[in-house]
Amino acid sequence: MRAWLQRYDTVPDGPLLIQMPLAWQESIHRVWQSVGRRANSHPVQLDDPVQVLTNLHTATDRLNTARTRDAEKPF
Repeated sequence: MRAWLQRYDTVPDGPLLIQMPLAWQESIHRVWQSVGRRANSHPVQLDDPVQVLTNLHTATDRLNTARTRDAEKPF
């Protein structure tokens, strides 16, 4: 994404915010899956690949924590 932005546009000063569809089980007793959306940031402003991966890992971990917390809420 960063390479494309460098070639065709400008790289923003901050991360891009993207929406990701996620599927998860509503509860242990229900088998069907529901689909939700969560915002996640993509750190296109970072040039170092290690920093990009670290940032993405942290953001994904937060997303999974929030998803787990939401799944544990009673209806």
